[in-house]
Amino acid sequence: MTAPASFTASKSAGIIRGQREHLLPAILHMYKEPLVLTEGEGVRVLDAEGNEYLDLFAGILTTSVGHCNARVNAAVTQQMNRLGHVSTLYATDTQVEAARRIADIAPGSLKRTFFSNSGTEAIETALTMACLAT
Repeated sequence: MTAPASFTASKSAGIIRGQREHLLPAILHMYKEPLVLTEGEGVRVLDAEGNEYLDLFAGILTTSVGHCNARVNAAVTQQMNRLGHVSTLYATDTQVEAARRIADIAPGSLKRTFFSNSGTEAIETALTMACLAT
């Protein structure tokens, strides 16, 4: 991994200025100055100056598979070449297969799955289901 030639300290400073100017400061940064990352592989990332860091998030939350994970990239490419995201409004073979596999290992009568994008969506759906059931 090497820092792309197009990234320089001045470009990094420009990105930080742009971040301050155009993005809401809703997230507290862990560094005095935000870290501008240019590329990564596995758990290692490079900043604009070519310094290497261990990224202990390596994808963060629901995608903690590391950066540029070859298996994930291949699976995503294969799926995107076939069909992009169509939400849960439509049935797809991969969605049904994933739900079937979950049903196979779920305890008792838990045989149906609801796929969601986020915790917020899951909570909203749980509240809707609770209202419908009461």
